[in-house]
Amino acid sequence: MQIEVANQRILLLKDQISPAQAKDIAWQKKLGAFDTLSKMTSFLSKPKDDDFTLTYSEHRYEPFFHVISKARYEYTRTTNYQISASGKEVKTVTLHDTKYDVLNNHIHVPVLEYCLQEERDENLIDAISGKNTPQLQQYVAMTSVEVTGQLKDEVGAGAISSRRR
Repeated sequence: MQIEVANQRILLLKDQISPAQAKDIAWQKKLGAFDTLSKMTSFLSKPKDDDFTLTYSEHRYEPFFHVISKARYEYTRTTNYQISASGKEVKTVTLHDTKYDVLNNHIHVPVLEYCLQEERDENLIDAISGKNTPQLQQYVAMTSVEVTGQLKDEVGAGAISSRRR
């Protein structure tokens, strides 16, 4: 058996939008955040921009493992092939100078099978919870850079790691 483990790397995804763009998007969707409340009170008065204040923002990283495994198995195995006789009257069959008795209208021929089996599996594992999280697939195609030094040196001081549970 031969097992190969690929080089492990840390990839840091590039920001898709700037902090200013994120704040603009949040500001545009401020009413949606309080949708039920705003629908109930909208007949009384429309909220003004002064009614909203951005009190907190963060640059969040969500660590995950992208694991791709491949397996290739080549092996031989012995088994018996069952071959139907041509009629109920057949009692024995000779195949390549070997005589086989017919049982229940079949002969059982021992064979050696040469097998090749290839498998592939891909998983996205949340590094905090350890759970397989297929929703992380959206991040795999994003542009990334390999971290060659310490991760703390590559991210901003205000960045935090996600602590989802």
